[in-house]
Amino acid sequence: MALQQIKDGLEMLLDGQLADGNKLSSWAAHQQALPALFDMGGFFALRTDGVVLSASWDAPDTVRVEDDPRIRSMVFYFASQLHPSLSELKPKRGSTGVDCEHCGGTGRFRFNDEVVHDVVCYCGGLGWLPGP
Repeated sequence: MALQQIKDGLEMLLDGQLADGNKLSSWAAHQQALPALFDMGGFFALRTDGVVLSASWDAPDTVRVEDDPRIRSMVFYFASQLHPSLSELKPKRGSTGVDCEHCGGTGRFRFNDEVVHDVVCYCGGLGWLPGP
């Protein structure tokens, strides 16, 4: 895992070299975690030891460790997209990975046969889910 890249990304955020549109730099410094995925209910971050955290906007100091492989894959994928220096974190589909039944393996959420661009699929955009 690219732990040094997560640390470097966090330093860049704290030094103002990365955009902080969600004003999370003080939270990130306290948690030693790089925010990576944001939604209307809260956000996910990668701690510098590779642990995935989540918190809600309403209670950002109530932090949860995420162990679900689907959530972890989604956060690593978004981190790899949001921070180019973390591109090697993009999950690779293993032999047990299965096509996402929600998007048919495309990674794009569909509603009434139309792609909805502002909604992330259950698979997080990967098109597949980690297997058992």
